[in-house]
Amino acid sequence: MSIKSRILLVVVGLLVGTTTMVVLWHANTASKITVSFINVESSYAGDGPLWNVECQRLAFAVRNDGKQPVPFVVSDVQDNHGKWIPSPHNLDTAAAGKTTHVYLYVPKGAVPQAVRMRGYRPATTAEKAQCALRFLIEKASGRYPLKLFWFEKLSVPAYEFAVKIDSRDRISELSRKAE
Repeated sequence: MSIKSRILLVVVGLLVGTTTMVVLWHANTASKITVSFINVESSYAGDGPLWNVECQRLAFAVRNDGKQPVPFVVSDVQDNHGKWIPSPHNLDTAAAGKTTHVYLYVPKGAVPQAVRMRGYRPATTAEKAQCALRFLIEKASGRYPLKLFWFEKLSVPAYEFAVKIDSRDRISELSRKAE
């Protein structure tokens, strides 16, 4: 076997070994997350500009079996006609290794059929660089007015869930109790 063949064999072996380690490392750091709807209750919004407005609180249980906390947002809600409507709402962060309850406040009587939730993770250096490059290109074309290109706390969507709201019976119970 020639020296070139041996060097090539060593290089290929190192690449395969490194790739295997990266795949195994990524598999070990990925979190298993489950989201389920709990209930709907009459409530007040709690904070923000509508803190004293009567509304309904949708409760969700988020189980995060991972080692890192995962912040959640609602991105869309599905109305009674089945249409998805953009509706960004920040929710709480799902604690690592626990079940966390997160809440979405909606106007009284406006309970959606489903909500689309996203869990976020910190962006890698490569993703931050890709974002910065995109902003630099936008800046060069005159479409990006800001001076900041690098975002240290950038996060990216890692999980997406469409959670069905099974609340028809519960809503009628709440309506009867309110009367």
